[in-house]
Amino acid sequence: MSPCFFEIWLSLFSLWGCFSIVLVSRFMKGSSKIAPLLPPRSLESDQTISIFKPTPPFSSSDSLEAVVHPLESFLSQMTDRHELLLGVLKHDLPVWQKRLIDWRQRFPLAVIKVVHESNPSDSPPYPNPKINWNHTLSKQATGTLWLWSDLDVTVPPQYLNHLLKEWSASPKGYLTNAYLLPQGNQTWGIWDSLFVHFEFLPGVLLLDRLQRFRTAFGAGILFPSHSLTQPSQWDRLGSALADDFQLAQSIGPGRLSKQLVQCSSPVLSFPAAFSHYLRWHKTIRWCDPKGYAGLILILPLFGTLLASLWNSDSLHLLGAVWLIESLLGGIVLMTTVNSLSPRHILPLIFWPWLRLFAWIWSWLPISVTWGGTRWSSPDFVRE
Repeated sequence: MSPCFFEIWLSLFSLWGCFSIVLVSRFMKGSSKIAPLLPPRSLESDQTISIFKPTPPFSSSDSLEAVVHPLESFLSQMTDRHELLLGVLKHDLPVWQKRLIDWRQRFPLAVIKVVHESNPSDSPPYPNPKINWNHTLSKQATGTLWLWSDLDVTVPPQYLNHLLKEWSASPKGYLTNAYLLPQGNQTWGIWDSLFVHFEFLPGVLLLDRLQRFRTAFGAGILFPSHSLTQPSQWDRLGSALADDFQLAQSIGPGRLSKQLVQCSSPVLSFPAAFSHYLRWHKTIRWCDPKGYAGLILILPLFGTLLASLWNSDSLHLLGAVWLIESLLGGIVLMTTVNSLSPRHILPLIFWPWLRLFAWIWSWLPISVTWGGTRWSSPDFVRE
């Protein structure tokens, strides 16, 4: 391969990095400048919203504290037009009890329905545990609109009102939220942040501008309650690894909300972060193989590695590409979430190689584990 070829490949990567920074920064700025609304009761809409919040098992009050702020970001803006459906396993009720009492005192307008079960579903369990919970919670939902939102999502002020206003402007299909992963307290977890801010979110925003948006995100999906009325629809969702993507395919057409939310996750060790990153890539590759294949255009390390294996004279080029990718990754973090610190240097150094490995690995016939289940395809097949 000629040096000119590598220059073009590296230029594509660099241009994409600059494009990512500009596109994400503008979206963040636009999301933060959404005009304030009138008080909730003055909004002309008869729609009500059921907010689904399934919870995983909690072993202690410490693990609960990690999701308190995200949940309170919803509770603080709820009125009588909203209800929060909280799915809690029976053995976790003592952990939640004190917090629930506090919330009912601090947020008197918030309707909180606690659904507690020994298992998250009274039907034959689906392989996808989140759909198990949502299926159970749906029986208690009274809202005309359902909002499925992951437990670790923190929303901006007046989020619910703005979401309802966006929906009322075009009441069809579904409305979903893009998200950031600040990960300020993470070390290895910045790999997820880099993937979202450098590859995933810019790609989503680009597809939205091109009017080719065809997916949804677990951070927030608003849709009419009557969209899921058939048992076969639940069966399809429950057998899908990427339930948010499958829900979008089932409801469609969808729109991307102007509001940007934030997600968080537990502090991950190196093995856990590595495994999570690979599973995420594998899931996206399964859902959108053509789009995922296109990532090769911004993987200049792939070509330089092949060239270095063929000709040792290209080792200096390999080092240069490795350095440029690491530096651009750091710039992306500083520009989008201001979360770069000395402890992130080592993950940044590994990041270009992780991207390359994850892309190659995702095409191999290797299963992944999620929710205690082995998945060998995006749809679970019982053996």
